[in-house]
Amino acid sequence: LNALIYAQSAPAMVVITLGAGMGKTSVARYVAATRPHAYRIVMRPSTGSTHSLLRELARQLGVLERDPGKLGPSIGEKLKRNGRHTLIMLDEAQNLSDPAVNELRHFLDEYGCGIALLGNEEVSTRWGRSEPREGQAQVHRRVGMRIRRLTPRQADIDTYVEAWGLTDPDVVKLARAIGRKPGALGQITESLKIASVM
Repeated sequence: LNALIYAQSAPAMVVITLGAGMGKTSVARYVAATRPHAYRIVMRPSTGSTHSLLRELARQLGVLERDPGKLGPSIGEKLKRNGRHTLIMLDEAQNLSDPAVNELRHFLDEYGCGIALLGNEEVSTRWGRSEPREGQAQVHRRVGMRIRRLTPRQADIDTYVEAWGLTDPDVVKLARAIGRKPGALGQITESLKIASVM
């Protein structure tokens, strides 16, 4: 949450890599719902190219531009927001191509738009390393914050279990054990859904 707020306020680019089920999507949805000018865009393998990224951005921002040559500048004008910083959160960012991320860098530089790349371990290895990959120095130097955590902290698991209102000690113990397995916090939710159906 702090990294996303930083990305919008600075503005800057942030790279957030969390393990499966640790809340990337939930936090991005929360930020999009509670902060003005914050948008969450889910990238898919079919939307990873630069042009597809621009189309997704335009759709999310309500930009109606049919001329492909004017699409980027039209999006940029929408991102300006009269000096108020916009935040674009790219969920499942591992599906983005390198040229598409470089296009996002352009929006940061020219229009003061915060960029957050959220995704799996591939996001960290491609754009979140301490040393830039060859040809990625321009993107690398704009990354203001990097978060990489593949397993949840015990305090996060405990807080999550408490939020469910579980009181039976055996159920609490089992939920905490599930939270340490692959799928983490999300797996606790899925397990409780199955239990409630049964």
